[in-house]
Amino acid sequence: TLDNLEIKYEKKFQFKSTKHWRFDFHLIEHHILVEIAGGPWSGGRKGKLKNKAWSLDRYDVAEEMGYTVIRIEAAPRFKINESGPLQIQAHFASQWLKNLKRQIFNGSDQTISTD
Repeated sequence: TLDNLEIKYEKKFQFKSTKHWRFDFHLIEHHILVEIAGGPWSGGRKGKLKNKAWSLDRYDVAEEMGYTVIRIEAAPRFKINESGPLQIQAHFASQWLKNLKRQIFNGSDQTISTD
């Protein structure tokens, strides 16, 4: 979908030099980091985050660096983390990307001059 929508991205993006701080995708033009639940950097399908050597402080550090973190949830039911990143159910991800592309195409600042 990213290629079809011509959204520039990087795979396995990391902003710190530790492999545990990787994100599945970096949407370059939008400064958005995407993490797919069940992916290798989120603990895997059966992995437990509490058993990982790294902490979820990477979300805070990413935000401090100006990134927005999006987490794509594969399960039909998932626990909403109020203090964590924006969570999107997997079957809505394609529509979310289309809306993101539409925002750039139409221009993100649609203000009208007061003059």
